[in-house]
Amino acid sequence: MYSRSFILFAILIVPGCLSQGNEAFAQTDGCADGYVWREAFAGDRVCVGKETRELVADENQNAERHRKRDGGEECDPGFVWRMAGSQDHVCVTQLERDQAQQDNNLASGRTGSALATGTPPVERPGLGVNARTPPRKPGCFKYQNGEWQETPCTSEEYVRRNFPPPIPPYSIKSNQRILIFSKPSFPYRMPLRVASVRLSHLSDPSVATLTDSLAGKDAFSIQVNTNFFPLNNGDTGWVQFVLQSQPNKNDQLCVWRWDVTTQNYYTPTCTTVPKERFVFGPGNPYPAGGQQTTFVGIGADIGETSEVAGILDDTQPDGVTRLTAWAYVPWAPFTAYAVTTLDTVGLRGRWTEISGDILGLGNGSQANFTRTKLKNEIEASSCVFGQCPDASLGTLEKYASSSLQSVTAETSNLNSYYDFNPHTPVLTCAQQTCTLDYSEGPFFRRYIVKE
Repeated sequence: MYSRSFILFAILIVPGCLSQGNEAFAQTDGCADGYVWREAFAGDRVCVGKETRELVADENQNAERHRKRDGGEECDPGFVWRMAGSQDHVCVTQLERDQAQQDNNLASGRTGSALATGTPPVERPGLGVNARTPPRKPGCFKYQNGEWQETPCTSEEYVRRNFPPPIPPYSIKSNQRILIFSKPSFPYRMPLRVASVRLSHLSDPSVATLTDSLAGKDAFSIQVNTNFFPLNNGDTGWVQFVLQSQPNKNDQLCVWRWDVTTQNYYTPTCTTVPKERFVFGPGNPYPAGGQQTTFVGIGADIGETSEVAGILDDTQPDGVTRLTAWAYVPWAPFTAYAVTTLDTVGLRGRWTEISGDILGLGNGSQANFTRTKLKNEIEASSCVFGQCPDASLGTLEKYASSSLQSVTAETSNLNSYYDFNPHTPVLTCAQQTCTLDYSEGPFFRRYIVKE
């Protein structure tokens, strides 16, 4: 399959902003067990998870680094005021601001009095910075009630028996640039550290159908694929960050590591993503006979977004590189899931291209849709967890380009149309982040309309 991608040649620079005094947020009640006061500013009594308070303290400590140097309150490009309170002018990323707003909205359900009266702390499916920052250690995790919690990983035997591996073809596309501003000049490919694919429904998914050519109805995968790269043993390697779904089984979020030369894969590292969207009706009686639905079918809504990401973390003090698959899907009970393993295949410094899409489940299958319109966005960054190790080599927007990448045998029957003609997706960059959007223009990115 040829799926849209972009090749990355350089790193981005993360700028910074400013801190000011603030009035207290209007919450004076004590926090429920597991929560603490946020203390974003003097008198801030919003209840958050302990990890959130630590992140907020880091934001405050780094405030002087994240503002323009003219003595005012204006943030550097790429940063915004946090606005945890009406006068909170600490400059943070948009994700960190979203997290502050989400914590404000959830504050009333995290107090001691709310717990005493039985009011549950409802976590809406926001994508704040905490949910996007899984624990930086090997293991499997779920994000619940504002904190990451460890959960058992799926056994290798279960994965091999129930979820076929995605199959790589023998093809690769890679480019490099000559960095002429250095003395001497040299060829360079900027390594990638974070990439994701976001899929949003533009048509009513409740009337759509999805059938995998091998696994049948409601089976599919959402894949984030790296380029092929040289393994330490001289063979060709490949890594996939994949959510795989098929009926009557909970989903699996996996890191697949491949030796393409021998067509063998290393032990996949996976965590279970439960399905909690059920449909009841004739032939599916309540409560035990409900039919599970996921990406399409009754219960799915227009505008729903699913996201899968791959993360390469080579910035920890121990010098060990870790690979993480992260996912948010609206049919699962918790906000986010993650699984982390060690980079035993040597992807570090060699990840220069990504592609992502909703495709067949595995073994080269095809996902066949009817009555479906989707928006697909691919996003990539050379920074990870706020650190940009190669920032001296420039910003990503100067080096990224749109391309075609063929590294997976799974496909779908969706097509890309612009004014009813095939078109190239639009690549936009804002310093540290580049996005490839298939939906730009008067008509939709991906659709198939069949009865």
